[in-house]
Amino acid sequence: MVVPDYNILTPDTVDKLLERPIETALGKREIERINNIQANYDYYNGKQDIDEFGKYIYATDDDSWDGKDYEPSKYWTNYFKAFIKRKSRWQMAGNHGINVVPVSDEKADVDFAKDVEKILYRLWKDNDMDSTKMQLARERLIAGSIACKLVYNDRTGRMHWIWHKATEVFPVYSKDGFNELIGCDIIIPQEDDDDPDKTQYVRQSFRLDPDRNYECWFDEVVFREDLTVKRTITDKTYLGFDFVPVVTFDIHSLATESSHFEDVEDMKVLTRLLNGMMEDASDSLKFEMFGMTVIKNADLTADTDLQIAPGALLKINSSANHAADVETIETTFQWKETFKDQYNRIKSALHELNGIPQITPTELNFGGMNDRALQVLYQEIIQETQEQWLMWNRDFGELFLKSLLYLQKRTTTKKFRYDIETINKVTDELETEMNFVLPLPDDRSDMVDLIIKEIEGGLESHKHGMQRLGVKSPEDKMTEIEDERLRAMQMSDPYGESAAYEAPKTDYNEVDVLKPIEAEL
Repeated sequence: MVVPDYNILTPDTVDKLLERPIETALGKREIERINNIQANYDYYNGKQDIDEFGKYIYATDDDSWDGKDYEPSKYWTNYFKAFIKRKSRWQMAGNHGINVVPVSDEKADVDFAKDVEKILYRLWKDNDMDSTKMQLARERLIAGSIACKLVYNDRTGRMHWIWHKATEVFPVYSKDGFNELIGCDIIIPQEDDDDPDKTQYVRQSFRLDPDRNYECWFDEVVFREDLTVKRTITDKTYLGFDFVPVVTFDIHSLATESSHFEDVEDMKVLTRLLNGMMEDASDSLKFEMFGMTVIKNADLTADTDLQIAPGALLKINSSANHAADVETIETTFQWKETFKDQYNRIKSALHELNGIPQITPTELNFGGMNDRALQVLYQEIIQETQEQWLMWNRDFGELFLKSLLYLQKRTTTKKFRYDIETINKVTDELETEMNFVLPLPDDRSDMVDLIIKEIEGGLESHKHGMQRLGVKSPEDKMTEIEDERLRAMQMSDPYGESAAYEAPKTDYNEVDVLKPIEAEL
């Protein structure tokens, strides 16, 4: 596994900035993690060749000939990027929804759950999550993790979800075996305000203080390149709640992260083979297109004019004993089928490694593949996506709960924009869940048919069925559908003879039936 040294931060720099009295190997371990993540970002961006220092570079930046007698072609296909994008679309391309689970079926609890849902949807919209979720999924697949920091803006009265790459976040977990988040440091390298050639570091720290019933405090400090304090943006300030306002969205819930990097490295091995084959194929094509010119019995010491161009004239001088001769050696494409088979074999292994089926257009012709076969092909990626949804759901639930509890401590601000009464009723027992939807239209059609059969068979309710399909605010949708049905019935039955139509109640004893006749007379 290639672990390049990007020299972004040194272990001593990390240890100094974090100021953690833990083991001395902390800086080294964190730097190795950052280098692994940065290597994945570079590989994703097309830097798929390695220089003499072990750092990823673009293939075109490598001037070496790799021991060949000619300048080889430099090429990269970047299947790594293509597969990351595909998997992120599977996870986050659907129209996902949010559901708050009421504690009971009583009307008060159901109404409270609906009010909380409205607040969460507003937070979702305020933070533009519909357009951000795809990028977040890509970042998470590349780095294995991404973090969200909760910040309340007193000026606007809004909650902001600020996302940070894994290279900027250094979480602190408890050592009591529960592995709880008890602190977090965010280090952001920036260009120095005074000298553009130097780097300054912005460190934001969160800690739970056991001396104050584990209340969280926050500070923000700017360090110079020599790690001396340049200025303090925010002094140590207690936030009023007992949790760290940071949520990490990790691919693996285990304490170690090596398994994710090993999976990514497996993809890199196969893409390197494909890149090498494409480079060799480009070079082979050049040799096949331009034959070798052989000159026999020529005196090349004299004035000789050798040009390779369409319609060029060739001037050669014969030697003293033999007449000069010129020939061109042509070759044929005899390696085409072998190359094609090997390339498809490696590419198929890459598809299998990622669980994404490899389908050619010819297989989609009429009679080539039916819906059932497509469903079986996509079953593996669907199962992997649903597995990732379980972790997304867990982390989004933590984000929603922390956001609401954070807002509880800010209800007294002047420009608070959310429903204070509802937020004050929220407790840490609140249960939320994401309604994830697969991006395949065919799969959604099958899901709709399945839910309809379950409802007709008495195995499912209309509300929960809508929630499974990702419908936002199922109660409002059901009311809307019922109103449309009543209007349609009234239009088709204008005289109110339908059993569903309730005629206006009138006391006919008070009606003077002779009044219209008297008016005519």
